[in-house]
Amino acid sequence: MNVKKFNFSNFHIGKNKKGVEMTLQTIIVAVLLLVVLFVLISVFARQFGKSSGVTESRIDCLTQDKDEDGVVDAIDSCCPSPSGSDVDIKGCAEGEVPHRDCGC
Repeated sequence: MNVKKFNFSNFHIGKNKKGVEMTLQTIIVAVLLLVVLFVLISVFARQFGKSSGVTESRIDCLTQDKDEDGVVDAIDSCCPSPSGSDVDIKGCAEGEVPHRDCGC
């Protein structure tokens, strides 16, 4: 019995408007590439997007000053400082022991 192998490259779907033949193999490869691209975009969007919440909280630490002493929470070593007190570059008032309660 003589059985022929099915060859994808010989199976032609037809010609498109520009007259280019598209094989079934070409269509399968194109669909697989689109699926892989979609999966990669989904993974990176989830990894680096706002859905994680990590990026948003880090930005808040760089911009917020919860105790309003003039030192942002990301580098404030004495958060919260007593209201109205003068603080040094680390955010600590005179005699205050460094502690971090800002949540950053």
